[in-house]
Amino acid sequence: MRIIFGLVLFLGVGLAGLAVTYAKDRMDQYSTALDQQRQAVIETTEVVILTAPLRYGQTLNRSYVRVIDWPAEFVPIGAFTSIDQVFPPDAEGERMALRAMERNEPLLRAKVTEPGQDAGVASRFGSGMRSFSISVDVTTGVAGFIRPGDRVDVYWTGGGRGE
Repeated sequence: MRIIFGLVLFLGVGLAGLAVTYAKDRMDQYSTALDQQRQAVIETTEVVILTAPLRYGQTLNRSYVRVIDWPAEFVPIGAFTSIDQVFPPDAEGERMALRAMERNEPLLRAKVTEPGQDAGVASRFGSGMRSFSISVDVTTGVAGFIRPGDRVDVYWTGGGRGE
């Protein structure tokens, strides 16, 4: 009986040693993979972002922007890459927001005017063009919602000639 006990003990210690060796190898593999991942280099470039929200027509000044590192592969089209691009030294006037923008959003050329350009309606017209306003009421306000091919219900309340 003592020989069997010794054999089982020896077999148990041997299996435990194999388990510890296997676990150590797996932990070493995991540690190596984690170190390689931490050392991976992501190429970046500078991008100008907003430090505060901007609304339509609001003037853009230097206190509203800053430069950060951005993954070079994912720079949005039309993004400014330096403060000098946003505020050229030889430009007269300030840029204005053409759309609402949020804090930490990349500043895009399509969302701001050129330096000194107005953000209003008149800035969008060419030479010899002008605009005028029209009054809008409940009837004319929804007139553009129905298009050719749409199905509508028509209600007739009577009236007409001879009634």
